[in-house]
Amino acid sequence: MPRLLTVREALRIWKQRFGGENSPDDFRYEKEPWRIFREGMVPCLAGEAARMAFDRVDKRNAVYFRPGGDDSDLTAELFPDTDAAVIDCMGDLYIIDRDFAWTYVHTRYPWYGPYFARRRAEH
Repeated sequence: MPRLLTVREALRIWKQRFGGENSPDDFRYEKEPWRIFREGMVPCLAGEAARMAFDRVDKRNAVYFRPGGDDSDLTAELFPDTDAAVIDCMGDLYIIDRDFAWTYVHTRYPWYGPYFARRRAEH
């Protein structure tokens, strides 16, 4: 069985896979990494288009986390039938599949997001 990632490791990989060189080390991005989507640094779907993409994606291998530098294991599995409507009341939440092929990010601000993105092509 592969070693589980910690929340801190998952966030570090999330930033690499979805932000790459576009992920500034600025404090506001450290606290709210979803800003890379809001500010147009990374291509993504937003709002209703993001919700629809999330509802269609295979979630059998999905986990979620909240950023915060936690060293606990990332074991919070998402129910495969979870849809965007369920997540609308959960505040800042990052959902990924275990391969980091896609992410769905819900923010605590109803006027920002949610956002859905697929992993950036690796060079």
